[in-house]
Amino acid sequence: MTWTKLLPSARPTLQRRLTTSISLLTVALFLLFSATTLFVTYSLEDAVYQEQLKQAQREIGSNSALPANMDFVEDLTRFNIEPAWPVLSVELGENTPFGEFTADGRHYHYRVVDGGFLLLDSTDIPIVKRALDDIFLILLVILLPALLITLWVARITSKHALKPFRQLSQMFIDRQPNSTVDAAQLNQIREQDVKQIACELLNALEQKAEVLEQQVAFSQGMAHELRTPLQVMTHSLELLGQTHDGLPTTSAFTRLTNSVTRMQRISSGLLWLTSTQDFSGNSDVEQTVRDTLGSLEALTVSHGIDIRINCHRPCEMPLPSEVLELIVINLLNNVIHHGKADGGQMRWDIEIDSRRVLFSNAVENVDPVNQNEQRFGVGLVLVEKLVQRFELAVDSQTEGDRFSIVISRG
Repeated sequence: MTWTKLLPSARPTLQRRLTTSISLLTVALFLLFSATTLFVTYSLEDAVYQEQLKQAQREIGSNSALPANMDFVEDLTRFNIEPAWPVLSVELGENTPFGEFTADGRHYHYRVVDGGFLLLDSTDIPIVKRALDDIFLILLVILLPALLITLWVARITSKHALKPFRQLSQMFIDRQPNSTVDAAQLNQIREQDVKQIACELLNALEQKAEVLEQQVAFSQGMAHELRTPLQVMTHSLELLGQTHDGLPTTSAFTRLTNSVTRMQRISSGLLWLTSTQDFSGNSDVEQTVRDTLGSLEALTVSHGIDIRINCHRPCEMPLPSEVLELIVINLLNNVIHHGKADGGQMRWDIEIDSRRVLFSNAVENVDPVNQNEQRFGVGLVLVEKLVQRFELAVDSQTEGDRFSIVISRG
């Protein structure tokens, strides 16, 4: 069974989404904390000015002189009053005991007293403005450890909060090929909703595996059923060729003969799956591959497949040539099918070495969202079973519409 490999880390994951969410929350809280700090600082400045005005009011009661930056006015009508900035305490009105406003480029704080208003010109003594640089520096110093703590919290949170999803990933994505999920692995997931998802996925995979096994069995059954008709057709063609002298030289008769021969070899290749007969020979991989693709040249040309065979060293495999031919035909169908699905260039690379052969297609623009591994179907499963029948090692991988099959001698 071929399992989809884990997607590249550049693609979105739950852990990355959680880290991003916690980071945004931290930044939002930091901005709120900074705004609150500034608000409190301006409020403290107002409290200082109001205390100075109260002290000045008491000094007026004792007939003491006002400070140089304070004045007493009967009303505020002579001021061209503008809204104070920052607008934290605009309290203009005779019913308000304290307030502040801006007029003619000067900033004032006032206090309502008997007979008028007591004004404090605070333009030249901005307490907060002198402290803003220090405040921003402190906030920036706080920001760095806050971000580090955010990453640490995200790591700890993902370790615990995302544990069931990580278990789900290990069960179905990170697992080794041909491995199974047992009840103990399912019981490790305590969250019932995630466990239900795992059970549904497991059932779907088991049903898929069962369907593929049934398709392989059906192919074997058809090979048995077609064996006799193919023999009859072969004998009939031989008889026609002997009784009609010019018929064997016609292109139609040649194509028919080649098709029947190929069907016989495919049928023989499928019958090896259930056969108990031992095979003691070897097949020349490069020669068999080239002969098979040569007989299918019209098909490869019509689909525009760029086939590149690179033989580094001669290779022989202990399996019948008809089995290797069947493998090549199955993989060619996958190249055609998934090249069309992707819409890119249909290319097939075949690398042959002394002890291994690699079949891989190359399609462009693999879409990580639209994964098509499910469409490989019985083709790759049949190839794996044929190779394992002759005790050869096989490693298959799929990603999107790309596949690679490595057949090697143990």
